Amino acid sequence: MNNTIVAGQQHFISYSAFMRTVFSEKVSRYKRAGITPPTFDEFKSYSMASNGLSPWLESLRGLQATEKQIYSILNTYMKEAKRSLSDIPNILCWLDRYYDIETPVVEGIATEAYWRKRLQPSNN
Repeated sequence: MNNTIVAGQQHFISYSAFMRTVFSEKVSRYKRAGITPPTFDEFKSYSMASNGLSPWLESLRGLQATEKQIYSILNTYMKEAKRSLSDIPNILCWLDRYYDIETPVVEGIATEAYWRKRLQPSNN
């Protein structure tokens, strides 16, 4: 994934990288307070239950996303928020409406069929 900053474009950070940064900051606070911090997976679970993906998406506000970045966002929705392929058109509209995250102009990108092969969970 390309995390390069393009002129006039927000910096993209994956959900996992974003959460690791937030987790590191929180762990420092826990340790200073003499409290045993949760594991990273526990922290992610608590965060998802409390805030969903909103803090991460807010950090991406105004992003003119590439196809790879949209893939990363949608893959995160599938894995972390347990959304389905049929939700993709609504997710893309929601990203644009509430976070000003622009989907690139690619034929069929806003359809479930386009993403079926790209995001379909493997049966391994």
